[in-house]
Amino acid sequence: MQESDSAFRKLELEKCREELALLQTRFNVGEVGSDVFNSKSGILLDKINLLEKEVNSIPLSIRDKLKKHRALLVVIAAVVLGLLLCAAVVLFVPRAGTGVGNIAPDFVMQLNDDSTTALSSFRGKNVVLVFWDRDFWDERFFDINGVARKLYTPDKLIELYGKYPPGDLAIIAIASGAGSNEIDDLVKEYGIGFPVITDTSGKLRSSYNISYEPTSVFLDKNGIIRARVEGPIMSLSDYEQIIHAVGSGASVNAPKPPITDVLVQANNEKSAMVNWSTALPTTTQVDIDGKNIQTVITQDPVTLHSLNIKDLSPNTPYHIRILYNVNNINVSEHSFSALADTVVSKRFLATTSGTDGSYPEISGAGTSSVTDSSILVTWKTDEPASGEVDFSVSQDINGTVSQGTSLNIWHTVKLDGLMPDTQYSLKLRSKDASGKEASQDLPSVRTLSTVETAPQVGKRAPDFTLVSTDGTQYKLSQFLGRKVLLNFWLEGCPACELEMPLLQAAYDKYGRDQLAILAVNVRGDTDKVKYYAANEKLTFPVLLDSEGVADGVYKGPAFPTTFFIDSTGIIREIKSERFQTLSEIDDALAKLDCCK
Repeated sequence: MQESDSAFRKLELEKCREELALLQTRFNVGEVGSDVFNSKSGILLDKINLLEKEVNSIPLSIRDKLKKHRALLVVIAAVVLGLLLCAAVVLFVPRAGTGVGNIAPDFVMQLNDDSTTALSSFRGKNVVLVFWDRDFWDERFFDINGVARKLYTPDKLIELYGKYPPGDLAIIAIASGAGSNEIDDLVKEYGIGFPVITDTSGKLRSSYNISYEPTSVFLDKNGIIRARVEGPIMSLSDYEQIIHAVGSGASVNAPKPPITDVLVQANNEKSAMVNWSTALPTTTQVDIDGKNIQTVITQDPVTLHSLNIKDLSPNTPYHIRILYNVNNINVSEHSFSALADTVVSKRFLATTSGTDGSYPEISGAGTSSVTDSSILVTWKTDEPASGEVDFSVSQDINGTVSQGTSLNIWHTVKLDGLMPDTQYSLKLRSKDASGKEASQDLPSVRTLSTVETAPQVGKRAPDFTLVSTDGTQYKLSQFLGRKVLLNFWLEGCPACELEMPLLQAAYDKYGRDQLAILAVNVRGDTDKVKYYAANEKLTFPVLLDSEGVADGVYKGPAFPTTFFIDSTGIIREIKSERFQTLSEIDDALAKLDCCK
């Protein structure tokens, strides 16, 4: 209403001014006399003055206000736009850091030809930074049973470096704990063409927050970190897939670090408990200070690991290395080819004195690997404690199974000798060093019905033990809890060899924590089978059934024959011809989820 009223008065004001101007013109030319002019002009002037006062007293309209304060509004808009641009820079422009999505921290390096350059000078090409402790490049550190072993060699990196034009890919290896002369020797020994730089003090390693040996950091052409892979990259094709994803801007699904949840807690001034978990059931080894002061190898493949370190010096920092073998290989018994896949996690611990007086806190309790006669129970406590599980069918305790006398953070207890198809009540208990005990009831668990063991659909898969091409001993029953694709094949069989790439594709797709693939070669020449597995870059276990022992039990009707076994060890499908596509394997594996 105010805006329309103001417009009306402004219009009236303009009309009065026009009438006054016309009257003045007519008076000047003699058309109007002085008496008429004075009378009418006085009336118009009074009306004009009144209208001007009314117009000035009405509030400005939004449009008028905008016109009046246009300059101020322009300044405000510019300030707001600037703030928005700053916010966009903060939110969306990568910042320097060590995580995925950050700009990789810059550093200066000396190249193999003694010239110097900076990491930022490699912009415009994809970059792979590989952090490897110099100790693990040769025999200087790793000595088992008096035999020197090599953990890592740069063979895969050298092959990768030769596959890409220098303008497309740069590889930079960072060796901590090494001097320039040692690096020069390594470069000459292996004929390395990419830069290998020294990080004697470990400062660069720390600046990139490296906890595992090796760790690969992948940078795109803008110097932005697109992936971090902690642990060894298993094959050249794995490297190439990640590099392709980085170059195309696709997301990279980096595998879970093989060693996690490393926790060190002092028992007293002379002992400490080291606890860690692994992605797969495996044996592991711990070395302290890199001098084999104490080396303990777990006896059976597990995922939760504990080691009680004794005879330590009070208030002394110790350096530990955890060695984990990707292929469930006991590192104390196998040669270089087996050790090539070892992962190292570094952590520091310092002993303290005493423990608190609180009760142990239990977390992560659960059951797994249920069979017709056994149940595996696992849990964690926030301080070193004992582990026991009470099991019963009714209210009365039928039995108690103890983890042992040692105090641990991670607890694994296997209940054996149970009755089939029976509901069991479970209660776990943990007692710390001061005698304080915590307990927790678990949901009851029913064991499986007894199933006949036979190589037939619906029957339990017969167990066997065979050695792989790399010397590892495998037992079929160790894979309970995972789906298993058990393949019987002959060396030199065209159909068998045609499906091997599909088996490898399935192994890469599902990961070792979901699927186990065991390719059993029957009565083949060991050297030829080893050569074939290496040449085809097969990363799943290729087992040697040289005497036909396992084949004599399973008696597949043809080669190849594949048995699909669910996570409880029951055969759900048998295929006696080769796979034509990966989707055939996908379909068979999907059926395992619904048939338990």
